[in-house]
Amino acid sequence: MPKEMLQIALEDKHRFPVVIVSNETPVGFFILYDGEERFDYTDHSNSLVFRAFSINHADQGNGHAKAALLQLKAFTQHHFPEAEEIVLAVNLNNLPARQAYLKAGFRDDGRTKMGRNGLQHILVLPIEKKRSCP
Repeated sequence: MPKEMLQIALEDKHRFPVVIVSNETPVGFFILYDGEERFDYTDHSNSLVFRAFSINHADQGNGHAKAALLQLKAFTQHHFPEAEEIVLAVNLNNLPARQAYLKAGFRDDGRTKMGRNGLQHILVLPIEKKRSCP
């Protein structure tokens, strides 16, 4: 899947592919998206959608997903300084993923949307603007 998602991202100026690296080895992937479809998730114009998150099968269970999620806010502040929130949709039945997102700082405001595989929770990660030193 990441190969196909990467190709799609490279052809769309609103998709920003990110490779997750551990010890100089790629272990995962995600996309940050700032196109019009983000308004399916939020009304906030300074938002990004977090999508296509995956960790290579051989690298799962080693804490890479947790580490990537915990670094997402700082990464976004650095590379997308205008962003004020990240939103994502997680399938209602995918409790482990939902819990991982909540532990990483995402919040569930009770919103849902219908996805390809059924109802999804919309989760939000607020991004505070970096303050510049006086």
